[in-house]
Formats: sequence, structure tokens, C-alpha cells
Amino acid sequence: MFSAYPDDAPSLGQLLETADHNLYTSKQQGGDTTTGSRSRRSHVLEDDGLLGVAGRLLDVVGARDHYTRRHSESVQKHALALGEAVGLPADSMRTLHVAAMLHDVGKIGVPADLLRSPDALSAGERHQVHGHAVQGASVIADMARLAKVAEAVRAHHERYDGAGYPGDSAGDEIPLLGRILAVSDAYSAMTLERPYCRRMTEAQARAELLKVAGTQLDPALVSIFIALLDAREPQQTEAPQAAAG
Repeated sequence: MFSAYPDDAPSLGQLLETADHNLYTSKQQGGDTTTGSRSRRSHVLEDDGLLGVAGRLLDVVGARDHYTRRHSESVQKHALALGEAVGLPADSMRTLHVAAMLHDVGKIGVPADLLRSPDALSAGERHQVHGHAVQGASVIADMARLAKVAEAVRAHHERYDGAGYPGDSAGDEIPLLGRILAVSDAYSAMTLERPYCRRMTEAQARAELLKVAGTQLDPALVSIFIALLDAREPQQTEAPQAAAG
């Protein structure tokens, strides 16, 4: 299997999509073959192929920042549980799965020292970090069948009160998958250890979600997510405090 830039694809996303298709073709032919370039536009990736491409993009980000990799895996788990609880149809669940994997892929364009910095960021540095939502959407927007994924990724830091970024929408105008990612992202950020912030316990994170319901996060989704947490094992009670991310 091989793909070459720029002959086979003009962007990172399309190059990985091409490579993934060529790998699949080689496997179909018995595995002991080499598959070169192909016409991207004539091929529609299967769901496993989309997840494969998403996994490769996630590997690129994870190689620079191990927290982002662990965080993305955590967001997948929480987002899929929340999506199932709200009754998303199968196609939306598949979109949500890929979007959860790739929601922070735009951090590939953020300097690694900013992602790992234990110090407070300047306004300019925060602007760089905040740009990852738009950058992530741009990375994947040109890949086949990923328009809805890009939409969710772009929206996952929008706030219910309209004060989020990139500032395209507020309330129920924010795409549903973006609102689901926002709840899942916030809870994961609070309950994982980060270079610049100690993790919260489940009880502390639960209280923080309730505090920001209706301002940062969709209150209806927070209520459903809290019910999912309450249905699980008993909450922890002691750990250092941290802020919602």
C-alpha cells in the first residue's frame, strides 16, 4: 500500500483517506500486493474505513500530546453513551463516533509547548489554542462523507449562552452532535489529569456540570448525562479541585 503527496491527495485528510483505501484494497487482494493511487472521488469509504482514517489522524495528534490521545478516547466513551441515551439514529451515532475521535485534531496546528504548558496562557496563546476547533474542521472537511463530522468538530466549543468559540451559534442552534461533544469534552477534561490542572473526582465534576448547565452547556443534555453518571458505580469523594475545560 502506498500514497504520495501531492499526486494522490492535496491535503492530510485526503492523503490518509487514499492510503486507507489502498490498504483495504491490498487486503482484499490477499495482503501480498502493493496498491497505488486511485480515483478518490469514485470510492465511498465503509464505516470501518472512516474509523481507520480517524484513528490515523488521532495517532498524528497523540504522537505530539499524549493527554490529547487519552482525552479523545475518553470523549468517545462518554459521547457515545450520551448519544445512545438521547436516541440518536445509527447514522448519527457513526458520525458522532468519528467526531469524538477527531474533535481535537486541530491541535496538530497548536505548538506542543502550549498544549503542555503548566502556566497560565496569554491572550494570544489562548487565541491559538481556541483556534483548534476551526482548524480541526478544516483538516477533515475535504474528506468524503465527513461534512457532518466537521460541523460537530467546529461546534464542540460553542457555548449554550453564545459566548463560546468560534462563535457561530448558541442554544439549540448549535448542532446537536456539537452539544453532545461539549458535555463529553467538559467532563473528560475535568476528570483526567492534565499538565496544568489536577483532575476532579466524579462528584466534583458532576457538580461543575450542573453549575454550567444553561450557560456553557445544553441543560437538557447535562441532565441526561448526570443520570448516566448516577446509574454507574458510586462517585469518588476526595481529590484536588480543577476547573471545567
